[in-house]
Amino acid sequence: MTAPGSVVALSGVDHFLGAGALRKQILFDVSADIHPGELVMVMGPSGSGKTTLLTLMGALRTTVRGSLRVLGAELRGANSAALIAVRQRIGFIFQTHLLLESLSARQNVQMALGASGLSRRECRRRAGAMLEKVGLAAHVESAPAHLSVGQRQRVAVARALVRNPELVLADEPTSALDRQSGRDVVELLRRLARERGCAVVIVTHDNRVLDVADRLMYLEDGRLSSFAPVTSAHAAHVLTTFRPLIESGHLGTVMARIAQPEFVEMLRALGAEAEQFLNTLDFGDTASAPAIFRATTEAVLERAVALTGASAAHVWVNAADGGLTYLCGYPALPAPSARAENALCVPLLNREMEVFALAELHMEIHSPEAERVFRDFARPLGLLAQVCRRLA
Repeated sequence: MTAPGSVVALSGVDHFLGAGALRKQILFDVSADIHPGELVMVMGPSGSGKTTLLTLMGALRTTVRGSLRVLGAELRGANSAALIAVRQRIGFIFQTHLLLESLSARQNVQMALGASGLSRRECRRRAGAMLEKVGLAAHVESAPAHLSVGQRQRVAVARALVRNPELVLADEPTSALDRQSGRDVVELLRRLARERGCAVVIVTHDNRVLDVADRLMYLEDGRLSSFAPVTSAHAAHVLTTFRPLIESGHLGTVMARIAQPEFVEMLRALGAEAEQFLNTLDFGDTASAPAIFRATTEAVLERAVALTGASAAHVWVNAADGGLTYLCGYPALPAPSARAENALCVPLLNREMEVFALAELHMEIHSPEAERVFRDFARPLGLLAQVCRRLA
């Protein structure tokens, strides 16, 4: 179902390239909604269909199967005039800035206003104002050859935004930039998205900027695989999405941005994957990285602390001597020796429905609401704890 007010609404979108015996399916049953003011990043390995998805959203390709509504217009079956009308309301930013070297920064931005019906004076004024917004007030008349790579990409951003688009599509806008320049460009896009109420979709391989996103879409082999609400109907292979976030140190930041209902839904999907992983362990050894499960468990506990207003959350598992031994927590205990007193405790069950561990929440004042929220974590947290203990 299309969410009301969506800038982009995909439902069951399939896409193919080639014809006859060479016909190959690139996208499979992609469904998602993107809303005004959001910055969504599309991740995934090379060849997973990211750029194809972006060009479909930009009305640069024909939608073959399913429904794709952009800015209220159905693109599947749309004629050329309708597609052009949609494109005129979209700002495009490409991997290479594609500036004309013979023109100044202002003139490059002015080109985007060529068919706007504005006077030359107004086009000049708007181009200058937009360059000032992106931090290039001192380089308005500079030629691209006299600008750094980061400054040239800012000109490209100004050119994409000068027409006040309702949707901005960016394909690898940070790939040629250093860490700080890339982050500056993405944060600039997020700020302008907030100010103008437009949606921004960025295709990226850049793990350094993932925490700037409001939501993530992870494409693998043409299928969505993510925990974010933008793809909650397709929440599968959650840990595939977690890996780049863990490696970049952004997992906790991204988790903190997920609304509570979608977070609980993500947690159930995470528990299901943990259970499948336990089944794998039962039938043989595996070289899967234990650090991923431990970091994921700690990030879940961090979110539990944030949702309940607690000061800490920890997991203790049954020890051989019949006592409890510390497994992990947030914040982690540097040298755990004994459990805290007066903590809110929730038993964790293994697959045989036996208590094998204890999750505790440290709070000055216990509340029924905090206990209810924390109990939502019990089943998937127990499965994650089992994996962590087995891998340890």
